[in-house]
Amino acid sequence: MILNLLAAVLIGFASSAHCLFMCGGISAAFTAAPELASGRQYILGLMFQFGRLLSYGVIGVLLGSLVVTAGQVSGLGVFLRILAGLLLIAMGLYLTNLWRGLALLEKPLAPIWTKLSVRASRWLPVRRVFHALMIGMLWGWLPCGLVYSTLAWAATASNTAWEAGLLMMAMGLGTLPAMLGIGFFGRLLSKKTTRLAAGIMLCLFGVWTLWMPVQSLLAEDMAHQGHAPQMHMEH
Repeated sequence: MILNLLAAVLIGFASSAHCLFMCGGISAAFTAAPELASGRQYILGLMFQFGRLLSYGVIGVLLGSLVVTAGQVSGLGVFLRILAGLLLIAMGLYLTNLWRGLALLEKPLAPIWTKLSVRASRWLPVRRVFHALMIGMLWGWLPCGLVYSTLAWAATASNTAWEAGLLMMAMGLGTLPAMLGIGFFGRLLSKKTTRLAAGIMLCLFGVWTLWMPVQSLLAEDMAHQGHAPQMHMEH
């Protein structure tokens, strides 16, 4: 679980450059209202981010409950673990720019994102804490290929629905440094070396995640082969 949490935070941190492109505008807009006191602006920004993380957690619990229930079917649990490992490797390759297959998830969703972004801009500047929280929760549901990929991984890598929700919130937590400190972290995360290192680490996490169910399958296969001669002799 601890390694999965670290992987989730790393996914969020490494994909922050992508998050800045998708959400940086509205995040910065919370501090752009000159009529608000500076302390008030940052409180609104934090509530927006909290709402976004909260929605990630809700999405994780919802899909996690379905996947965990499905995983109770004989043999399907091992398949889901293998899928979790493959998804981590795919996200690692995406971040290193060695394979951009996950970008295909966003192309059909781009028009939806554009329309929702235009509508959301009408709510700015936000002046109430509750409104900032609600906009953040809504923003967490907007279409994003990396969020969907992480969601699929969190659901397939978890033993419980609550664990899937926790992993999704950990992913969101990893994006906070960039979202709250757009200037410095934006420059840091735009560096190829940073994304390459994070991508390689995710690939290693993926290989480790993939090896456990594969090892289980190999052990079962060897056990079956060991029993086969005994059954033949009994006949």
